Amino acid sequence: MIQSIDSATCTGCGTCTKTCPLDVFRLVTQQEEMSPCMAACPAGVDIRRNNYLIQQGRLDEAAENFLNYNPFPGITGRVCFHPCESKCSRAKVDEAVNINAVEHVLGNRIMDISQEKVTRRHINKVAVIGSGPAGLSCAWYLARMGYPVTVFEAKPFPGGMLRYGIPAYRLPDDIITAQVKRLEQMGVEFRCNTLVGDNADISIDDLKKRGFKAIMLAPGASAARKVDIEGSEAEGVH
Repeated sequence: MIQSIDSATCTGCGTCTKTCPLDVFRLVTQQEEMSPCMAACPAGVDIRRNNYLIQQGRLDEAAENFLNYNPFPGITGRVCFHPCESKCSRAKVDEAVNINAVEHVLGNRIMDISQEKVTRRHINKVAVIGSGPAGLSCAWYLARMGYPVTVFEAKPFPGGMLRYGIPAYRLPDDIITAQVKRLEQMGVEFRCNTLVGDNADISIDDLKKRGFKAIMLAPGASAARKVDIEGSEAEGVH
């Protein structure tokens, strides 16, 4: 059994817990040294603490911890290319922890929990233009802080490239709809079929006149990169 942990070299990967179960409960997750998987995560998710909480059966706490870094694990768990797993310390022992599956499961768990409306703490309204990943994330964090938020979307349904760019077999529309519903439960208002900009339904100046004190521009990057493969233009090819 491991008698002590060298805090100067420990990254909190948890590999020692397989030979010393006691260390699951002695593991200090809040430390300056970042574990390799966390360093590789584009969203900076606290994977180390997530795994620590899950090993103790504290799934709701793990889900809440995830939301501090990524508001939509139900989406990213389905589309992320999970670079964290390629850096997982556990791979040196046998194979990497299936972090992506953990994210997927936690995301589903979060969607099954009813979202309570957030208490308003601010009176200044914020407009978010675009309901893609950036716009939805901005709306989530602002609403969580107590700001009244309105999201303007040019297309009939929210989601941006999540809905209109990613094939439904990879990211079903009902998952996006569920995430949007949670935002609405928080108090976020969505106005679809509303184009914002010059010579559009609403201009930036119009939003300011309507009392929006801050405006987040999240129109997205709709210019796709084409894959230069013969036959890629054929019908039925994605």
